[in-house]
Amino acid sequence: MPLSDNEKVIIKTSLGREPTNAEWLVFEAEWSEHCSYKSSRRFLKLLPSEAPHVLRGPGLTPH
Repeated sequence: MPLSDNEKVIIKTSLGREPTNAEWLVFEAEWSEHCSYKSSRRFLKLLPSEAPHVLRGPGLTPH
């Protein structure tokens, strides 16, 4: 999945410059559907994150 226009703006703003072609490819790979779960994130939020059977919820670090 290619980067959205909003994602491109975020990248340019964060870098303070236009990324090189190689950098664009890395960002596209790292922010791809496979790596970031763009379309499934909303469904993952429906899963329980706190319950006796949940070992570790989202964003929690192991103890």
